[in-house]
Amino acid sequence: YMVPGFYVELDELPLTPNGKIDRKALPGVDGEDLIRNEYVSPRNETEEKLVAIWQEVLGVERVGVTDNFFELGGHSLKITRLISEYHKIFQVKISLKDLFINNTLESHSNFIKISEKNQYIEIGKVEEAESYIISDSQRRLWVLSQFDEESAAFNIPSYIELSGDYDIENFKRAIHSVIERHEILRTVFKVDNSGEIRQWVLPKDKLHFKIDYLDFREKENSEQFVKTYIEEDSYKLFDLEQGPLLRAALIQVLNDKYVFYYNIHHIISDGVSNDVLAKDVFTFYESFKKGEEPNLPDLRIHYKDYAVWQKKQLEEDSFRLHRNYWLTKLGGELPILELPTFNTRPATKTNNGRLLELYLSKEISSKLNDYSHQNGGTLFMGLVASIKAMFYRYTGQEDIIIGTPIAGREHADLKDQIGCYLNTLVLRNQIQGSDSFNDLYSRIKQTALEAYTHQKYPFDRLVEELDLKRDSSRSAIFDVLVVLQNNAEKNKEVILNNDLIESIKDYETKSKFDLSFYFQEMGDVISCTVEYNTDVYDDDLIKRFMLHYRAMLLKVLELPDQPIASVDFLSGEEKEKLLFTFNNIKVNYEETVQ
Repeated sequence: YMVPGFYVELDELPLTPNGKIDRKALPGVDGEDLIRNEYVSPRNETEEKLVAIWQEVLGVERVGVTDNFFELGGHSLKITRLISEYHKIFQVKISLKDLFINNTLESHSNFIKISEKNQYIEIGKVEEAESYIISDSQRRLWVLSQFDEESAAFNIPSYIELSGDYDIENFKRAIHSVIERHEILRTVFKVDNSGEIRQWVLPKDKLHFKIDYLDFREKENSEQFVKTYIEEDSYKLFDLEQGPLLRAALIQVLNDKYVFYYNIHHIISDGVSNDVLAKDVFTFYESFKKGEEPNLPDLRIHYKDYAVWQKKQLEEDSFRLHRNYWLTKLGGELPILELPTFNTRPATKTNNGRLLELYLSKEISSKLNDYSHQNGGTLFMGLVASIKAMFYRYTGQEDIIIGTPIAGREHADLKDQIGCYLNTLVLRNQIQGSDSFNDLYSRIKQTALEAYTHQKYPFDRLVEELDLKRDSSRSAIFDVLVVLQNNAEKNKEVILNNDLIESIKDYETKSKFDLSFYFQEMGDVISCTVEYNTDVYDDDLIKRFMLHYRAMLLKVLELPDQPIASVDFLSGEEKEKLLFTFNNIKVNYEETVQ
C-alpha cells in the first residue's frame, strides 16, 4: 500500500521559510489526474453524451472512453443516477448488475446500442387539492413518531461552519426562499375525517416559520455555547400536525465565523435532501448578495406528486417481481443477532445510546479499497463482508441480516428534490466458518446487486406484507444498520494525524437500532462511527468488538483465502489472559484437606 499509484513531476520542491518541504503547496492528485495516462476522447455522439453524464455525476472535469466508473469514484448511489440519466436521455433501461460488471464508458455505450427502447415517462403532476396521500415511508414514520420515545430519533440535525463576512438578512431571505421553493418544507401531517393520514401543503404565511440569529461573540467560550445549543435542539420534538418541521439558526461565533444549523424531521427529508437544502440556501444567498436571479432549475413536481406516482408504480405488474424477490429472500424464520452482552434487553425498545468514533488505519483503508475494486465490487460491499465476518466470530450464527439505506431516487425527476425518498434494503447472507473472506465477499456482492436490482419495493410495505410477529423490544426485520456515507469528494483533502487515527471517542446520543455503523472516507483513512443502544450493549463490549474488528480486517485482507473461523484477531495481552489468568486454576490440596 506504500507504493505510489501516481507520480507528479516538479521542477523543484516548494519549501517553507525554514527550509522544510511545504506540503500544502504541493499539487494535489485526484481522479482527473489518474485518467490522464491513457485518455481516449469520445468518438461518436453517444460517447460524447456519456462523457457529459459521467462528468456531472462523478464531478470530474475530463472523462475518457476507456475510463472505469468505479476507479473515478463511482459507487452504488452514483450508478443509480447513471441508470436514471441513461433512461431519460437514451430511452433505455440498463440493469445495475450489468453496469457493475461492465464498468467502462465504452462498455456502457455498447450496452445502450444493443438495448431495447424503453420510453422515459415523466412523473405527472397531481391536481391541486386540500390534502394529498402520503408515501409508504412517510406512513411508517408518522406511526413511529406518535411515541415520544421514538419521535426524537427521527430528527436530522445538521450544521455547516462558515468563514467570512455574511449578510444576515440576505441569509435569512435565502432560507425563506428555499422554503418557498420546496413545498415539502411547508407540509404537515394530519388524520382527515375518514381516519386516513394525509399531507397538507401550507402557504408560507400560515407556516409561522422563523429563523433564529444567535450572537455568541461576547461569550467567553463561544464554541461550547454553540455545542450546547445544537445538543439541546437536536432532541426537541416536532409537531407533525402543526409544523413547521424544519428549524434553522445562524449562529455568529466570531466577526468572521458563523455556524448554519438546521434540524429537520425525517418525514420530510433524508440525507440527500439535506445536501439539496444546503446547496439551494447558498445558491440563493450568493445570488441575493450579487443582486442576481438564482441559477436553479425549475421544480416541475413536488413530493406530493411523487407519492401519487409511487402508489401507481406499486400497482403495476413489474412490481410483483420485486415483491416476490423480497418475500422469498426473507421467507422463513428471520435470525436475531445476539452479541454476548451482560445487559438484559428491555421489554420495550428504547433509544438510549452512545456514539463511538474510531478510524481504520491508512494501511487497512487502502487495502480494503483496493481489494473491493479488484474483486469487481465497491467499498461498501467490503465493509459489509467484514462486519458480517466479525459478527460470525462473536456469535457463531450462520444466518445474518443487516439493513442499509439507499437513496431511492431511481427516477431522474427526483434529482433536485427535497423529501423522504430514502428506502431501506435488507442484506441476508449465510456464513460458515470454513468460508474464506473471498467466498464471503463474493456472496455479499451477489446479494447486494440483487438488492439494488429490487430496490424499488418500499421497505415499509415489505414489513407489513411479511406479517412478522411483533417484538416490542426490537426493530422490524433487522437490528443492525450499516451505512457508507458517500461524500468522499468533500473529505478527500482531510489530513488526520496518527494520534487521532489511533484514538477512540464516545458521546451520548439517541440510537434508532441496536447497532449502527456509519463509515466515511476521510482523506486516506476510513472513519467509523458506531451508534449503539446502551440498554442492550455495554461500552466495553462495543469498544472491544471494534478493536477486534480492526485487527481481523487487516488479517483477512492479507490472507483472503484463510477460513474466517481461523483468523486470529486477539492481542498479545488478551492471549496471555486467556492462557494464564483465566486458566489459572491451581489448587493447594494440602490447605483444602481437613
